[in-house]
Amino acid sequence: MYYIYNILLIITLIIFSPVWIVILLSGKKFRAGFKQKSGFFSKVLINIFNSFTVKPIWFHAVSVGECLAIVDMVKLFNSKFPDIPIVLSNVTFTGHEIAEKKLGDIATIIYYPYDVGFIVSKVINLIKPQLVVITETEIWPNFIFNLNKKNIPAILINGRLSPKSFKNYKNFSFFMKSVLNKFTQFLMQSNLDAERIISIGAPKDKVTIAGNLKYDIEPKLSLDDITKLKQELYLNSDDKVIILGSSHKGEEEILLNLYPKLQKTVPSLKLILVPRHPERYEEVITLLKGFGVSFGQRSKKENFKHTPILLLDTMGELSNFYSIADVAFIGGTMIPKGGHNPLEAAVYTVPTVVGPYTFNFLDITNYMIKLSATIQVSDKEELYKVLYNLLTDSIYYNKIKEAAKEVFKNNQGATERTLIVIKNLLKD
Repeated sequence: MYYIYNILLIITLIIFSPVWIVILLSGKKFRAGFKQKSGFFSKVLINIFNSFTVKPIWFHAVSVGECLAIVDMVKLFNSKFPDIPIVLSNVTFTGHEIAEKKLGDIATIIYYPYDVGFIVSKVINLIKPQLVVITETEIWPNFIFNLNKKNIPAILINGRLSPKSFKNYKNFSFFMKSVLNKFTQFLMQSNLDAERIISIGAPKDKVTIAGNLKYDIEPKLSLDDITKLKQELYLNSDDKVIILGSSHKGEEEILLNLYPKLQKTVPSLKLILVPRHPERYEEVITLLKGFGVSFGQRSKKENFKHTPILLLDTMGELSNFYSIADVAFIGGTMIPKGGHNPLEAAVYTVPTVVGPYTFNFLDITNYMIKLSATIQVSDKEELYKVLYNLLTDSIYYNKIKEAAKEVFKNNQGATERTLIVIKNLLKD
């Protein structure tokens, strides 16, 4: 099966090589990490790998969401096992930036190698990990095959399979069974995720339900920090703030159309727009200018002193900004992108609102809706009504805030359960 996979991989690379060349020439983001992904590391990194006197543990988190999910766990691991070096790999440019910012002081941050046999073999030989910990759904056949061949255990943590991923893997379950058999253990988020990965070939005795690491997040800002952030942004005690977090094309426009109508009822209403992808910053700036509204940019240290609208065009600040919001609308849910993590806002007991498309975080979102910690709307008219009620009905608003507290109270502990498994697989 691996021979067939590699033949198909080579054919695909040859056919699409012109496309890859165009992509690599199209910008820094797409070129980022190309050398490392191809198995070539700087002398500085090679010297770091060679300096390890204890075999490292290698964590892999493909992008921003996966990286943020394991930040606290990696820090806790480092505090408990300070003598074990940590290597953390990412695939995306933004994920790499977040990893450097959040964990660069305790881990060696690299780009994940392309899943070509001789490349992954070279990188594994260079790093010589004693254990590889893969986050969520990153399953690359050649990488897993080479780890198994070198007797290096690999575990999947915080495992989840979205409906789309499940469908794709299910179509190749005859091949996936061979790959999944080479994992040491699977720590899945929920019963549904466990059932899905078993149905595509994971051995049942290797699958455990450990819960979702995302529920173990703690507020990053203290009350004093939140007060300072509000002062920095010139927010007054009577101001109300709606934040649109991780938005995609079309969603900023929806909020900008609703904003004047809401502001008539709540004159002190402020709006924060946070596009999911940095490359859309200029697009959103053009949109704001097209609406003819006054707005500030966080990247220019602007605030609410002279404008009611702020564009958060910086990386890594969204979770902090949720702390100053009265209502958080979660992006990627009004269009079929599947949404983003509502827990990042709920950890500050901020009421969250989502649209109809929540399949990326279906279990979390459905659970929060069941507890009334999240309100789901089907269209922009319903969105207006919900936002209006949250901004004007204090009894309704406080009920949602209290429900947000229950979300975390009932679901924490995945970090500790995951660390127990990791500890048992470490070399003596």
